[in-house]
Amino acid sequence: MKKINGYAIVTGSSRGLGAEMALRCAKDGHDVVINYTSESSKIKAEEVATQVEALGQKALVVKCDVSNYDDCAAMTKAASEFFGTRQAILVANAGIKNLLSFEDLSHEDFERVIRVNLLGVMNIVHCSIPYMKDGEGGSIIMLSSVAGQMGAAKRADYATTKSGMYGFMKSLALELGEYNVRVNCIAPGMIMTDMLRNNDPKVLEANLQKQPLHYIGDPEDIADAMSFLNQARYVDGQVIAVNGGWYM
Repeated sequence: MKKINGYAIVTGSSRGLGAEMALRCAKDGHDVVINYTSESSKIKAEEVATQVEALGQKALVVKCDVSNYDDCAAMTKAASEFFGTRQAILVANAGIKNLLSFEDLSHEDFERVIRVNLLGVMNIVHCSIPYMKDGEGGSIIMLSSVAGQMGAAKRADYATTKSGMYGFMKSLALELGEYNVRVNCIAPGMIMTDMLRNNDPKVLEANLQKQPLHYIGDPEDIADAMSFLNQARYVDGQVIAVNGGWYM
């Protein structure tokens, strides 16, 4: 597999899966944009940037709420100006969730999840495309979820946003193929992050018993899939499930 040349933008990269994927992009030889949304996440983003630079790559830390289109436009423009080259990779990872039944959610709750998880992906993709379509090759990866494939109680809004990515991803793959830009999804199962730690331990244990591999994955497992997709020049329009066989 051949590396595509250019920098990477990884959203939601101040912690968790995003931070791990940002570091893997650096290990794979890409400069990286790391975003944050608050002062507390800025500190974490700067720590990730320091680690990227220790790997020999440049890092740009930018405040960007992906649910705000203007923030996304400003971040992609700043990245192009800072690195002085082309964008090769976009990993649309930023996401949030509620852990309530749909009936118990307020409309503000589920609208916020939709704005971040689905419209946020569309915003950053729309703003990134002009910097990726020169024909030299590009990779767009959206972070979906096993919840989007099989549904999940107390995550109806979250699952809806994650399944909504599939139609968007396939349509974009059809539109951007002529520019040699590939578009794929990663659908993680249970991965040990702060988001997972907030779940009911009894629910986690019950879910573990439903999958052939009876253990929780690590962020590195998702970074492995991302790295593969960024370099796999003949994989396009696919959902790569990283879930221990939980959903097949």
